[in-house]
Amino acid sequence: MGFTAVALETALPSHTPRSFVAGGPANFAAQCVRHVLGFWQLPENEELIQWIREYNADTNHRTKVRFYGIDLSGAQDGAFPQARRAVDFAVAFLARRDAAAAQGIREKLEPCLRDFPHTTTPPCHQPSVSN
Repeated sequence: MGFTAVALETALPSHTPRSFVAGGPANFAAQCVRHVLGFWQLPENEELIQWIREYNADTNHRTKVRFYGIDLSGAQDGAFPQARRAVDFAVAFLARRDAAAAQGIREKLEPCLRDFPHTTTPPCHQPSVSN
């Protein structure tokens, strides 16, 4: 397959899907309904999460797929103070693997990003790349 992570825009508590796809308790649906109704209303989300869980349970797959919930909007009181930070973080992460691709994405996004102020990402939150 070539990938080891799936990230979806969701407000789910990050530990819930991560634990479920790693073989944790099978109460993921209940957690989704409790926290975010919209996520679970899309059958494709349920199928994807279940597929990752089954893939990871197969001992023939030594490399496991991880799931990450992200909130790119950074919405707060009708404003989006964290939106720029989220995009900057994602592009910085990509740049560590493929600087040219990151630069291309940054150039395409720049007209939109002008509407969002820069924020500073503390060093402890800089993206790390691990295999």
